[in-house]
Amino acid sequence: MRRCVQCVFFLFIAMSVFSQTIPQEERDMLAERIEDLFSDNEEDAQIDLSEIIDAIENLQQNPVYINSSDLEELSRLFFLDEMKIHKIIAYTYTYGSFLSTNELYGIEGLTAEEVDLIIPFISLEKAPVFRKTTVKDVFTRGKQQIIGRYQRVLQEQRGYMDDSIAKSLKYAGDPNKYYLRYRFKYKDQVSFGFTSEKDAGEEFFKGNNPYGFDFYSVHFFINNKNHVLDKLAVGDYHLTFGQGLTMWSTYSFGRPSDGVNIKRSPNGISPSTSANENLFFRGAAATLKFKRHYITGFASYSKRDASISLDDEDMSYFTSFSDDGMHRTANEIAKKNVINQTVVGGRYEWRGYNLRVGATGFSAQWDVPREPDDRPYNLYAFSGKSLSNAGVDFVWIYRKFEVFGEGAYSSQGGFAGIGGVKAHLASRFEASLSVRHYEKDYVNFFSSAFGVNSNNVNETGVFAGFNTIISSKFTLSGYADTYRFPYMKYQIYAPTRGNDYSLQLTYNPNRVVTMYLRYRNTTREYGESSDTIKQTAPRTKNNIRWQGDFTVSKNIVLKTRAEYNHNQRESKENTSGFMMYQDFVYRSSNSRFTTALRYAWFNTDSYDDRFYAYENDLLYTFSVPAYYYKGNRVYLLCSYKITENITAWLRIANTFYSDKNTIGSGGEEIYGNNKTDVKAQIIIKL
Repeated sequence: MRRCVQCVFFLFIAMSVFSQTIPQEERDMLAERIEDLFSDNEEDAQIDLSEIIDAIENLQQNPVYINSSDLEELSRLFFLDEMKIHKIIAYTYTYGSFLSTNELYGIEGLTAEEVDLIIPFISLEKAPVFRKTTVKDVFTRGKQQIIGRYQRVLQEQRGYMDDSIAKSLKYAGDPNKYYLRYRFKYKDQVSFGFTSEKDAGEEFFKGNNPYGFDFYSVHFFINNKNHVLDKLAVGDYHLTFGQGLTMWSTYSFGRPSDGVNIKRSPNGISPSTSANENLFFRGAAATLKFKRHYITGFASYSKRDASISLDDEDMSYFTSFSDDGMHRTANEIAKKNVINQTVVGGRYEWRGYNLRVGATGFSAQWDVPREPDDRPYNLYAFSGKSLSNAGVDFVWIYRKFEVFGEGAYSSQGGFAGIGGVKAHLASRFEASLSVRHYEKDYVNFFSSAFGVNSNNVNETGVFAGFNTIISSKFTLSGYADTYRFPYMKYQIYAPTRGNDYSLQLTYNPNRVVTMYLRYRNTTREYGESSDTIKQTAPRTKNNIRWQGDFTVSKNIVLKTRAEYNHNQRESKENTSGFMMYQDFVYRSSNSRFTTALRYAWFNTDSYDDRFYAYENDLLYTFSVPAYYYKGNRVYLLCSYKITENITAWLRIANTFYSDKNTIGSGGEEIYGNNKTDVKAQIIIKL
């Protein structure tokens, strides 16, 4: 009976949703950056990029007035760096307003691909005269959106079995995953709504979750341009400042595939609309604007998951945060919301036309002290109940150069700094250079600056990249990143170093064919253990990828990829892997029906030879599975616009392993060599 009620409940929700498809150019851009993010992390990356989709959707609904000559207005084109935005503004000062989008192709420093990217999101019309927004405007012209999503693995996993041998793996809930989101938006000025999620294995309307979902998020946000109160957020929100070294609470990308886009583009205060259960603040934040001066204050109180222990005097402490957001087993449930976290801080920023300078500071406190495990690599790890961080940052545009940097200090005593420059040295040549130094005792739980480590600590590196247009058909890009870790790391008991190199040749003979060939080399030292000694040894990974995108017609797109990995270690045999896939995407002439189909084949010697490949998925979701061992994978994604306001998705994906009898581990283990995922989503605009 309960399952029937749940099904009726979600079918009812599904009757009220709307969606807009993301243009293929933006999906391709995101896909490449997301794949690189996963490939650069030794641990599986946990990302939720719904904020990016929201930003793209906002641009679709509210195009940028390209003739406005307003830096803040044009900065909404977050695909472009500030120097290119300045070039667009300078063009209008010199030649007057754009009469055609074709004029953009003649601006020095803007590539044809970048122009193609922004054209769907700009308007040549004159910017409307500003008038005060009224409450009536908000509620009569605002748009509502509801998303209902269902997901599960069809095969039975060990966590749902009655296995007396592994009671600790037993999941409290069923294998269904539910997601529900409501949002009201008026242009990019007002937004409020809620997000809720129940992961597979978590309880639903019972036990640990008597009120339904395992996670709830609520936000209210005002973007009040041309007012003293510039931004206001109440509920759940994000903060992104500077280069992410002092404060960056949401997603961030790593090394750029184009070799030059290494600078962070902060958004200040923004609403949190994702289902990520850790990367957000809960409370209130506001930015006040006084001409060129921006003053921000924020306060947050939230509960965090953590591993709690007792000392010899029965006093509580926690060893580490638990950030996966899973509450399925008795052990995971015991970690849920056991730490109270309070964060209070502020920022001052001065914004000129060519120069922006800011300073950020905050203090974080926990009601239970942190005491990390007594291991050598934790010698400089944070311990205690409070931590403060402060930093200064700047961006300076001078002629063909964009200079940026940030320095930060933590109350534990450590310093961290990053600086860089991007240069448009010629109409067809761009270059970038960045230097970073994060001391071993710099501690910040809310930073996400450029680097190799998942946290900005114990790392020094130099990055250099370039992008050059060889001819109308060929583009060459690449980078070199050399770095070292001066102190030991987890399972590595000595200082280590590494080097990453990438070179990519892109061939674009016309608007319907794009190909690229990429070579990447990564050499990094890892820990090697024996019965009597612990030491480090280098591991070198070579990767070669070829990809071709072919627009067969306005309805059909084909994408083909072939990729090869080769791993070399001093103390072990060399291993390798190969993967290839074929994508077929069809969109009906009236754009009501779209389908995407992939067949992939892979063969690797080990997990270290794995490949990451972006897959088309439901709107607002991303799928980047790892392909490893021997087998094949196929998925089918269909979307259908039932009415102008209702769109539905269905996705089925299956992975078959020819050399395995079990898949996964722990509670996720499947006794068999097939794994099938099913997802369904409906979106309605009210």
